[in-house]
Amino acid sequence: MSGIRNPNMSYTYEYERPAVTVDALLLGLMDDALNVLLIKRGNYPYEGKWALPGGFVDMDENLEDAAARELREETGVSGVALKQFRAFGDVGRDPRSRNISVIYHALVKPDEVALKPGDDASDARWFPAYDLPDTAFDHDMIIGMMLDRLRFEVRHTLVVFDLLPEVFTMEQLAGALGACLNKKVSPRIVKERMAELGIAVEGKKGTYRIDREAARQKSETMGFFPL
Repeated sequence: MSGIRNPNMSYTYEYERPAVTVDALLLGLMDDALNVLLIKRGNYPYEGKWALPGGFVDMDENLEDAAARELREETGVSGVALKQFRAFGDVGRDPRSRNISVIYHALVKPDEVALKPGDDASDARWFPAYDLPDTAFDHDMIIGMMLDRLRFEVRHTLVVFDLLPEVFTMEQLAGALGACLNKKVSPRIVKERMAELGIAVEGKKGTYRIDREAARQKSETMGFFPL
């Protein structure tokens, strides 16, 4: 379908077209809890409410580039390996227009990223992912669906180790699993499971690191943490 470019910087089309936006959903461990990065909206709609960092895709941008740009402009966070989660496009989800949003996500270490709110975000903060403030649009639902996926992945993949330092203790691993699953996880049970899997290399003073090749082979036949 062709569009007509008008000298006043607007586009007109024969048929209505939905707008496309991107949002970035970053999760990380803080204070023994799983946290999500949110920005406080500075403009209409939902001015003053918390939301995922994001915005409209420029005409000359790829989706992933747009997500990285919006994340950088609104929070100051850059250099994050974003992965596409899924798209959301319920009618009425945005009061401005018919809007389809593509969500990108990443697991990060919050103490390694410096927040600097900007653009149309008046603030940027980490919030407990299982105890969200009042959020804009359908972002609470989006975060909830991401948490559903994360709970599945921590049971069946190595994703939990992306939240931990390379060298960790069993207490730290149990804490990370518990934070993701939103439940208490026993370090003793985790240690027993790691011994069964044979994917941890023990270091000094009760520390461990992951043998990722051994873990890759195990992942082809079994889940990691059926907690």
